[in-house]
Amino acid sequence: MAKKNAIKLFEDKLVRSVWDDDNEEWFFSIVDVVEILTESKDPKQYIKKMRSRDKELNLNWGTICTLVQMIGHDGKKREIQAADVKGILRIIQSIPSSKAEPFKQWLAKVGAERLDQLQDPELSIKQGLEDYRRLGYSDDWINQRLKSIEIRKDLTDQWKEHNVQEEVQYAALTDIIYQAWAGKTAKEYKQFKGLKKENLRDNMTNEELVLNMLAELSATSITKAKNPQTLKENAQCAQEGGNVAAVARRELESKTGKSIVSPLNARDYFTAQIDSKKEQLYLSIRNFILGTELLFGFSNEKVRVPYKNSYFIIDQIYYHIPSKRNVLLNIYLKNPTAAQKEKFKEQILFYNNKNKRDGDENAVGMFFIITEKKISVEYVIPYNFGKSAEDFGLPSPDIFDSFLQKSLADLRMI
Repeated sequence: MAKKNAIKLFEDKLVRSVWDDDNEEWFFSIVDVVEILTESKDPKQYIKKMRSRDKELNLNWGTICTLVQMIGHDGKKREIQAADVKGILRIIQSIPSSKAEPFKQWLAKVGAERLDQLQDPELSIKQGLEDYRRLGYSDDWINQRLKSIEIRKDLTDQWKEHNVQEEVQYAALTDIIYQAWAGKTAKEYKQFKGLKKENLRDNMTNEELVLNMLAELSATSITKAKNPQTLKENAQCAQEGGNVAAVARRELESKTGKSIVSPLNARDYFTAQIDSKKEQLYLSIRNFILGTELLFGFSNEKVRVPYKNSYFIIDQIYYHIPSKRNVLLNIYLKNPTAAQKEKFKEQILFYNNKNKRDGDENAVGMFFIITEKKISVEYVIPYNFGKSAEDFGLPSPDIFDSFLQKSLADLRMI
């Protein structure tokens, strides 16, 4: 093992650590971690009690714990009980907590990944990409957001170098920047967007994000150039940086006629995106069904049917010419539950009692189920109608499925 500098695990308190070149892992002093976490005056005794309390931990102690040469408190090298990242996090989770054991193990795994990112910043960037993608952000927005994080880090580094205290003074300077270009403090901006604990920058539009990046980048450059030493001088630099973005904002708004500062937040944005995707999906399904040789005609879509002092919605209705019956189609972006299927059967029966035309057969239901892994069709037939779609002269779901896999492959991720 080759020794490396200690890293910060808990606030500003250092934990003795050694880097294992062979396995590319950090090993941390167990007693240091326990002492910091518990504030115990006798961490070694605490470890003994912890092991007696947690039988599973005690059973695996030989696997978790490794004797590693480190600098002792007396300045001399000695073998000290240490553990790698996963081992340390397992020990931390063994300190009495209301959390369930499965969650502790999950947290240990996540914590290990996050600590890895401290040593390899590229992992942190990749994790950020994955996190934002899971939330539904576009790649263009994600790239801008990650760049904005880098710019923000450069600015706070400058503040730190120029005697600005973290937390309160950082927040004060940030408010000055926001106020300069957006006309609002961070609190006012969040209220404007209907946010509470959410991150403001995660809820900015592309235009807002770019202008804020310009403001912070400008503030960084001005701070470097002017070398401020007091909070007042730093505040002036922040104001001037925000003013640069304010000029750009006014120019852009004069060309577009629209305000850049938007009440739109991520929740509203994703709702709009989902609605837009659904519209595309509805149109694609209609074009697909009408483009087959299965003799379907389009009747209507988004039909509101009065029902029990309320109503239900049928996404699309088709008329199958050979069987002389309406097919009520509902679209699902995940597998419908048994309860949803039963409710749909009730709605089909009600529809037939109130809406069936003379000469037509009973209508049946159909689910279009589109998930990331599968695209399929499933008929929903009330119990007293028959056993299968073929009983009514309707196309088999298998026939539909083969059409779907070929014709709607581009909708797999919607």
